[in-house]
Amino acid sequence: MTFCPYCGEELTSKDTECPRCHGPLMITAPTVYKCFSCGKEISDEYRFCPHCGTDQSKRNKEPPKTREGSAVVKEKDEVVAIILSVIFTGFGTLYAGSVTRGITLMFAQVLMLVITFFVFYTFPICFVLWIYGIYDGYKETHRINEMLREYNS
Repeated sequence: MTFCPYCGEELTSKDTECPRCHGPLMITAPTVYKCFSCGKEISDEYRFCPHCGTDQSKRNKEPPKTREGSAVVKEKDEVVAIILSVIFTGFGTLYAGSVTRGITLMFAQVLMLVITFFVFYTFPICFVLWIYGIYDGYKETHRINEMLREYNS
């Protein structure tokens, strides 16, 4: 059983072009890839594997990245991000992979704690910054997980 490499239509052995999309079936291309599903070599122009019919469009997708540009490898637990953010502002954001943003939140919290030591009425600002850090850790982890799920689907 063979499939059209352009639209995935099932073909017979005597077809020279696809009956649905009229794509030519005797194409030679310099670049070859292995199919995600069956592992057989196929041309880089094919959207569907001619051997098993699997969609090859994931090959051209860019893997998700954090705000700093590093690649995301696996999903992170949002509850862990919240717990880390409760411990100290910025830890959850660091855990999510946003290093610069996490360090900035940590620095702002330390600065506000030092100011609060001398001027007590700035304590509400520390509290608001702490709550924002919890929210940011969760949202950043959730954003990265959504990008990863979209990439893997």
